[in-house]
Amino acid sequence: MRSFRIFALAVFCVSTAQAADPIGASKVAVDFTRDRLAKLLQVNQAEILVSAQRPFTNATVQLDFYHNGKKVHSEDSASATHLVAQDAVSISVQAADLDVVTLGGGKPGSSRFLVELTTSGGGPPMYAGRTHDVAKAVCSLGELNGASAFPTPMLHNGTIPLCWMLRDNATGDTSVTAGSSPEDLVAKNPTADIVVINLKLADDSSQPNSSTAAR
Repeated sequence: MRSFRIFALAVFCVSTAQAADPIGASKVAVDFTRDRLAKLLQVNQAEILVSAQRPFTNATVQLDFYHNGKKVHSEDSASATHLVAQDAVSISVQAADLDVVTLGGGKPGSSRFLVELTTSGGGPPMYAGRTHDVAKAVCSLGELNGASAFPTPMLHNGTIPLCWMLRDNATGDTSVTAGSSPEDLVAKNPTADIVVINLKLADDSSQPNSSTAAR
Protein backbone atom coordinates (compact mmCIF):
# COMPACT_ATOMS: atom_id res chain seq x y z
CA MET A 1 0.00 0.00 0.00
CA ARG A 2 2.85 2.34 0.89
CA SER A 3 4.60 1.71 -2.45
CA PHE A 4 1.33 2.40 -4.32
CA ARG A 5 0.96 5.76 -2.54
CA ILE A 6 4.53 6.70 -3.44
CA PHE A 7 3.92 5.72 -7.09
CA ALA A 8 0.66 7.70 -7.22
CA LEU A 9 2.37 10.75 -5.73
CA ALA A 10 5.19 10.49 -8.28
CA VAL A 11 2.72 10.31 -11.17
CA PHE A 12 0.84 13.34 -9.80
CA CYS A 13 4.06 15.36 -9.47
CA VAL A 14 5.14 14.53 -13.03
CA SER A 15 1.76 15.42 -14.53
CA THR A 16 1.62 18.68 -12.56
CA ALA A 17 5.13 19.63 -13.70
CA GLN A 18 4.23 18.94 -17.33
CA ALA A 19 1.10 21.08 -17.03
CA ALA A 20 3.12 23.95 -15.54
CA ASP A 21 5.92 23.80 -18.13
CA PRO A 22 5.80 26.63 -20.70
CA ILE A 23 5.07 25.50 -24.24
CA GLY A 24 7.09 26.61 -27.26
CA ALA A 25 6.15 27.34 -30.87
CA SER A 26 6.89 25.18 -33.90
CA LYS A 27 6.09 27.93 -36.42
CA VAL A 28 5.51 31.70 -36.33
CA ALA A 29 4.36 33.89 -39.25
CA VAL A 30 4.16 37.69 -38.93
CA ASP A 31 2.69 40.34 -41.26
CA PHE A 32 3.18 44.09 -40.64
CA THR A 33 1.34 45.23 -43.79
CA ARG A 34 -0.80 48.37 -43.33
CA ASP A 35 -3.55 49.65 -45.60
CA ARG A 36 -3.62 53.29 -46.76
CA LEU A 37 -5.89 54.44 -43.94
CA ALA A 38 -3.65 52.90 -41.28
CA LYS A 39 -0.64 54.64 -42.85
CA LEU A 40 -2.48 57.97 -42.97
CA LEU A 41 -3.49 57.69 -39.30
CA GLN A 42 -0.05 56.37 -38.25
CA VAL A 43 -1.53 53.16 -36.85
CA ASN A 44 1.03 50.38 -36.57
CA GLN A 45 -0.10 46.77 -36.65
CA ALA A 46 1.09 43.19 -36.58
CA GLU A 47 -0.86 40.07 -37.55
CA ILE A 48 0.70 36.90 -36.14
CA LEU A 49 -0.01 33.18 -36.58
CA VAL A 50 1.54 30.73 -34.11
CA SER A 51 1.55 26.93 -34.21
CA ALA A 52 2.31 25.39 -30.80
CA GLN A 53 4.82 22.60 -30.20
CA ARG A 54 2.22 20.70 -28.18
CA PRO A 55 -1.41 21.21 -27.09
CA PHE A 56 -2.19 24.05 -24.71
CA THR A 57 -5.26 25.43 -22.95
CA ASN A 58 -4.02 28.89 -21.90
CA ALA A 59 -2.63 31.62 -24.17
CA THR A 60 -1.51 35.07 -23.01
CA VAL A 61 0.00 37.93 -25.02
CA GLN A 62 2.70 39.83 -23.13
CA LEU A 63 4.01 43.22 -24.25
CA ASP A 64 7.50 44.31 -23.19
CA PHE A 65 8.48 47.96 -23.60
CA TYR A 66 12.05 49.26 -23.93
CA HIS A 67 13.21 52.89 -23.90
CA ASN A 68 16.78 53.96 -24.72
CA GLY A 69 18.30 50.57 -24.01
CA LYS A 70 16.33 49.68 -20.88
CA LYS A 71 13.22 47.61 -20.21
CA VAL A 72 10.75 50.03 -18.63
CA HIS A 73 7.43 48.16 -18.57
CA SER A 74 5.93 44.70 -19.08
CA GLU A 75 2.23 43.96 -19.26
CA ASP A 76 0.07 40.88 -19.77
CA SER A 77 -2.57 41.75 -22.34
CA ALA A 78 -5.23 39.56 -23.97
CA SER A 79 -5.48 36.13 -22.33
CA ALA A 80 -7.78 33.13 -22.77
CA THR A 81 -8.14 29.70 -21.18
CA HIS A 82 -10.05 27.01 -23.10
CA LEU A 83 -11.68 23.84 -21.78
CA VAL A 84 -10.36 21.85 -24.75
CA ALA A 85 -6.73 21.49 -25.87
CA GLN A 86 -5.74 23.99 -28.59
CA ASP A 87 -2.88 23.89 -31.08
CA ALA A 88 -2.69 27.35 -32.70
CA VAL A 89 -3.14 31.06 -31.94
CA SER A 90 -3.76 34.06 -34.17
CA ILE A 91 -2.82 37.44 -32.68
CA SER A 92 -3.59 40.98 -33.82
CA VAL A 93 -1.82 43.99 -32.31
CA GLN A 94 -2.61 47.57 -33.31
CA ALA A 95 -0.99 50.68 -31.86
CA ALA A 96 -2.39 54.18 -32.40
CA ASP A 97 -0.81 57.52 -31.46
CA LEU A 98 -3.48 59.37 -29.44
CA ASP A 99 -1.93 62.71 -30.43
CA VAL A 100 -2.73 61.84 -34.05
CA VAL A 101 -5.96 59.86 -33.67
CA THR A 102 -8.65 60.90 -31.17
CA LEU A 103 -10.18 57.83 -29.53
CA GLY A 104 -12.72 57.62 -26.72
CA GLY A 105 -11.20 58.14 -23.29
CA GLY A 106 -7.71 58.53 -24.71
CA LYS A 107 -5.25 60.91 -23.06
CA PRO A 108 -2.82 63.08 -25.03
CA GLY A 109 0.76 61.90 -24.81
CA SER A 110 -0.24 58.23 -24.95
CA SER A 111 -0.44 55.34 -27.38
CA ARG A 112 -3.40 52.97 -27.46
CA PHE A 113 -2.80 49.26 -27.98
CA LEU A 114 -5.56 46.91 -29.13
CA VAL A 115 -4.49 43.30 -28.58
CA GLU A 116 -6.65 40.39 -29.75
CA LEU A 117 -6.06 36.65 -29.84
CA THR A 118 -8.04 33.69 -31.13
CA THR A 119 -7.16 30.09 -30.30
CA SER A 120 -7.99 27.12 -32.52
CA GLY A 121 -7.84 23.34 -32.22
CA GLY A 122 -10.33 21.19 -30.35
CA GLY A 123 -13.81 22.61 -29.78
CA PRO A 124 -14.92 26.06 -30.97
CA PRO A 125 -12.35 28.85 -31.46
CA MET A 126 -11.94 31.15 -28.46
CA TYR A 127 -11.46 34.93 -28.67
CA ALA A 128 -10.06 37.36 -26.10
CA GLY A 129 -9.14 41.01 -26.45
CA ARG A 130 -7.90 43.96 -24.47
CA THR A 131 -7.36 47.67 -25.08
CA HIS A 132 -4.94 49.65 -22.94
CA ASP A 133 -3.09 52.97 -23.13
CA VAL A 134 0.65 53.38 -22.63
CA ALA A 135 2.31 56.75 -21.96
CA LYS A 136 4.74 57.90 -24.63
CA ALA A 137 7.32 58.34 -21.87
CA VAL A 138 7.25 54.54 -21.67
CA CYS A 139 7.12 53.87 -25.41
CA SER A 140 6.49 56.18 -28.35
CA LEU A 141 6.28 54.38 -31.68
CA GLY A 142 4.74 56.89 -34.09
CA GLU A 143 6.07 56.20 -37.57
CA LEU A 144 8.18 53.06 -37.23
CA ASN A 145 11.81 52.83 -38.28
CA GLY A 146 11.67 49.05 -38.33
CA ALA A 147 9.78 45.87 -37.45
CA SER A 148 10.41 42.16 -37.84
CA ALA A 149 9.88 38.70 -36.41
CA PHE A 150 12.61 37.06 -34.35
CA PRO A 151 14.51 34.58 -36.56
CA THR A 152 13.79 31.49 -34.45
CA PRO A 153 10.71 30.93 -32.24
CA MET A 154 12.28 29.85 -28.95
CA LEU A 155 11.32 29.99 -25.30
CA HIS A 156 12.89 32.91 -23.45
CA ASN A 157 12.20 33.34 -19.72
CA GLY A 158 9.00 31.32 -20.07
CA THR A 159 7.64 33.26 -23.06
CA ILE A 160 7.97 33.09 -26.84
CA PRO A 161 9.28 36.41 -28.26
CA LEU A 162 7.38 36.65 -31.54
CA CYS A 163 8.22 39.99 -33.11
CA TRP A 164 9.10 43.62 -32.46
CA MET A 165 8.32 47.17 -33.57
CA LEU A 166 10.87 49.97 -33.19
CA ARG A 167 11.24 53.73 -33.47
CA ASP A 168 14.71 55.21 -33.07
CA ASN A 169 14.93 58.43 -31.05
CA ALA A 170 18.32 59.49 -32.41
CA THR A 171 18.45 62.46 -34.78
CA GLY A 172 19.88 62.25 -38.26
CA ASP A 173 20.36 59.13 -40.33
CA THR A 174 19.84 55.96 -38.33
CA SER A 175 19.83 52.30 -39.23
CA VAL A 176 17.84 49.49 -37.65
CA THR A 177 19.60 46.25 -36.79
CA ALA A 178 17.71 43.02 -36.09
CA GLY A 179 18.49 40.88 -33.06
CA SER A 180 18.37 37.18 -32.27
CA SER A 181 16.71 37.85 -28.89
CA PRO A 182 15.11 40.83 -27.10
CA GLU A 183 18.39 41.59 -25.29
CA ASP A 184 20.36 41.40 -28.53
CA LEU A 185 17.84 43.65 -30.30
CA VAL A 186 17.96 46.28 -27.54
CA ALA A 187 21.77 46.21 -27.38
CA LYS A 188 21.99 46.84 -31.13
CA ASN A 189 19.42 49.69 -31.03
CA PRO A 190 20.26 51.54 -27.79
CA THR A 191 18.50 54.81 -28.65
CA ALA A 192 15.17 53.30 -29.69
CA ASP A 193 11.70 52.82 -28.28
CA ILE A 194 10.85 49.15 -28.79
CA VAL A 195 7.83 46.99 -28.11
CA VAL A 196 8.37 43.22 -28.11
CA ILE A 197 5.28 41.06 -28.57
CA ASN A 198 5.52 37.78 -26.65
CA LEU A 199 3.23 34.77 -26.24
CA LYS A 200 2.91 32.57 -23.17
CA LEU A 201 1.37 29.10 -23.67
CA ALA A 202 0.54 26.60 -20.93
CA ASP A 203 -1.57 23.50 -20.39
CA ASP A 204 -3.96 24.19 -17.52
CA SER A 205 -6.25 21.25 -18.32
CA SER A 206 -5.46 19.62 -14.97
CA GLN A 207 -6.84 22.65 -13.15
CA PRO A 208 -10.59 22.74 -12.32
CA ASN A 209 -12.87 25.50 -13.61
CA SER A 210 -10.45 26.61 -16.32
CA SER A 211 -12.80 28.28 -18.82
CA THR A 212 -12.18 32.02 -18.65
CA ALA A 213 -11.28 34.89 -20.94
CA ALA A 214 -9.29 37.62 -19.26
CA ARG A 215 -10.34 41.25 -19.54
